[in-house]
Amino acid sequence: MTCEELAQRLEAWRNGSLPEGKARALEQHAADCVSCYAMLDQASRPANIPSRIPPPEGLREATLAAVRRRRLRSRATMSVTLMTGVAALVLLAWFLRPGRKLESDFPGARLTLVATDHARPSLAALDAAESEVEDALQTSPDDPALSTALARIRQARDDLSQLIGEIGS
Repeated sequence: MTCEELAQRLEAWRNGSLPEGKARALEQHAADCVSCYAMLDQASRPANIPSRIPPPEGLREATLAAVRRRRLRSRATMSVTLMTGVAALVLLAWFLRPGRKLESDFPGARLTLVATDHARPSLAALDAAESEVEDALQTSPDDPALSTALARIRQARDDLSQLIGEIGS
């Protein structure tokens, strides 16, 4: 069978009126010929089914918005965890540093100044994390994870400030 013969008999094959021997010959030719295989494949599809179904309206925008919210949430959670860890490590390193003098060896004002100098990077990191989470909350105001993260950051900053105040008193 030739490509022209296949094209002429395609409609008969499609509606099932082509004799069995000729139908087999048509299918055998299509198995060996790429262009005829494509014609046969196209002809075997129902006419009323589109080859590509369009997505519902708004799906792309909704998907992108969900991805953005997820990224903000992940970034905010990671920032909170990182900043809290940094603050804890800075405090631990300060309290466990070699040659640390006892609090009673320092006048209160001097000790507060030293503690503040060592805690300043942690306070700055907590402030940066707070700012980032507040920005994320403007995008997703109903996100409970962000609200919880903001509360934890503020609590960590308050605890650090209180600790510095207690050292100086």
